[in-house]
Order: sequence, then C-alpha cells, then structure tokens
Amino acid sequence: VTVDSVMTDTARYSDLVLPCTQYFEREDYGGGGETAHVSLSEKAIDPLYESKNDAEIVHLVAEQFGMGQLFTSDTGEVVKQLIGSLVDMDALYRDKEVPLFEDYPHVAFRGGNFGTPTGRLEFYVENPTPRTTVLDMPTPEDIAREHLPMWFPPAEAWSDSELMKKYPFHCMSERPRYRVHSQWFATPALRELDPEPIVRINPSDAKARGLKSGDYVECFNDRGHAVAKLVFSEAIRPGTLVYPKGWQANQHKAGSWSELLSDQYDKFGIAGCFMDMVCDIRAWKGEE
Repeated sequence: VTVDSVMTDTARYSDLVLPCTQYFEREDYGGGGETAHVSLSEKAIDPLYESKNDAEIVHLVAEQFGMGQLFTSDTGEVVKQLIGSLVDMDALYRDKEVPLFEDYPHVAFRGGNFGTPTGRLEFYVENPTPRTTVLDMPTPEDIAREHLPMWFPPAEAWSDSELMKKYPFHCMSERPRYRVHSQWFATPALRELDPEPIVRINPSDAKARGLKSGDYVECFNDRGHAVAKLVFSEAIRPGTLVYPKGWQANQHKAGSWSELLSDQYDKFGIAGCFMDMVCDIRAWKGEE
C-alpha cells in the first residue's frame, strides 16, 4: 500500500495506491532539520479529485476497525497534537512563523555545552552506537574502529578495488537543476526543459569507446543497468560518469540508476553509499 500524490516507482509497484493531497491542499507545518523556526503552511485550495489528506485517510481506515473516534480527520488538530506542546499555537497562527527555541536567536552549543555524556565536544567516543536501529548490527571490530575519527577505503570506487578492473568507471549522481531530489519528475513544463535521463562523460573516455555525444548508452554492472543519453563535458574527470538523479524507472528507455546502486551502508551513520558505485558503459543496442 502506498500513500502518495504522484505515481512514483513505489506506487507503481504497490497493490493499492491511496492518492493524498499536496501541501498546498491542506494545513500543515514546516521546520526541523537545521532550522530554528516552525512555520505554518496554510491551505490554499481544496483537495482535487479523489485525493485526501493523511489525517483523513488514517481516520477512514480506523473507522473500518471501529476506532474512528480515536483519530481526527482535521489536519489543523493534528498539527496542534504534534507541536502544540513545543510552540505557542496562537502566535503561530498569528505570525505564521515562530521560534522553536526560547533563546532567540538560537545559538547551537551556547556556552560550549554539547549533547554528549560529558557535555563536551568529544573526539573519542566511549560507546559508539548506531544512530538508529539497524538489521546488520556492528561487529566488535566495527565498534573498535569507531572510537576515533578514521578513514577507510570505499567498497567499490577505489583505485585498488578488484571490481574496478571489471567496471572501470566511477559512477556518481549530481543534484538536478529541474527537480528537488525526485520532486517534480512529472511536471510537464519542466520535462519540456529536461525531457529524459542523461549521463555526462569526459569526451576522451567516450572517444576511446567510439561513443558520440547524443548517443543512447547503457551503463551497467553486476546488479543492473540504466539507459541514458550521453552528454560530453570537459568538467567531468576522466574515468567518471555523472548522472542527474531523481528520474523514475519508467522515464528511462530501459533500467534505472537505482539498479546499479549497492545496498551497503555505514552501520553507524546509517548513510547509504550512493557515490560508491562502479560500472562500465557501452552503446545501447535496444530500440529507441
């Protein structure tokens, strides 16, 4: 089951898709991350077509279990439940934005007080633990090396990697100009400007393989492949391929960039190794 406002790869994979509202079709709030404020996101228009906000979807599902009275369908009430104890709601509705912290302007670690067991900035961590729950728990060896800042080589994209003898290109993504991550992938006006997946290559690498700018090429490794239009760029380091991220699988002529990615991740930072990927490239023989 997927709840979304656009038909993503995940939605296409799902058995049941529940269309939800966009943020301008409901009342919501913003903040968190590196910000020191909470802002009110006011509803601008009524929901279009059959879309419903998350609160209403939860309420309607709960009703089928005889528990509808426990879950409000009012998004404004949900906002109050989530942040009412953190901020002055009257001030939020009046000013549309309020500070999240009492000390304003907020200065992180004011007075040199850090959120560590000692209250100090720690270069040595006594008990390294993953940032969140993981299935692949750290081994004693993993924990031992995490006490201090350290470096270790990438699993794939490294000059001494055996895998690079088979797949000589370091393949990495760039943030796209016409999307925010994958947001706006289906916006018609943006697709006029940016119609299809591309991959950038240094001209010297392309010429060595008989590839021309504008060719459709297949980037591949043992995990999968992705077909994209080739674009020459002297800004790309030889031995490297760079693609703008955020395309859905059905927007490729074949495959997708996700197929090539490794499932390895850092056990403590819980960060996927999105740039640690190698592949090879060849002319695509499929139909255009």
